[in-house]
Amino acid sequence: MKYTSIVVGIVITLGLIVGAFFYLPEKRGGDDENRTAGAVRDVPDGWHEYRSERYIFSLLYPAGTIAREFDEGDGAKTFIFENKDEKMGFQIFVVPYGEEKISDKRFLLDVPSGIKQNPSTFYLDGVLATSFYSKSVKLGETWEVWFVHKGFLYEVTALREQESWLSPIIKTWLFL
Repeated sequence: MKYTSIVVGIVITLGLIVGAFFYLPEKRGGDDENRTAGAVRDVPDGWHEYRSERYIFSLLYPAGTIAREFDEGDGAKTFIFENKDEKMGFQIFVVPYGEEKISDKRFLLDVPSGIKQNPSTFYLDGVLATSFYSKSVKLGETWEVWFVHKGFLYEVTALREQESWLSPIIKTWLFL
């Protein structure tokens, strides 16, 4: 009788472990416990990695592209990626942000035209992001990707005609 209860206990424990393995949802790549700030990633030939420990992201970008940073004050920063030979480029504006979702007020602050056409949502390293077309007085028509993660609002902007160039770069985004 004593051995039967031990065997039953072991079988139940194993059943719970196997059940958890098959039925619990998988963790997304953006979970902190799956990633460390010092983690090294494979960088394919012809690409470079850009990392920002302060703004907790990494992305890959094509060789021939120059990356620069500009301090915007109050914890905000703009990252510019520019390939002058191919006349391609994009910028990432990052600002501390205390809300979980992007408010209309914040959107209008950064996009005074208020234009947000064809919005589409997708997951970027486990974080919900929205891409859309807009219009800027300085740039003209743009393709943008916005998302919020761990107290920061990220706004990625390129000229609309550069969407196909930027899209594979965005897909390399990882949170550190």
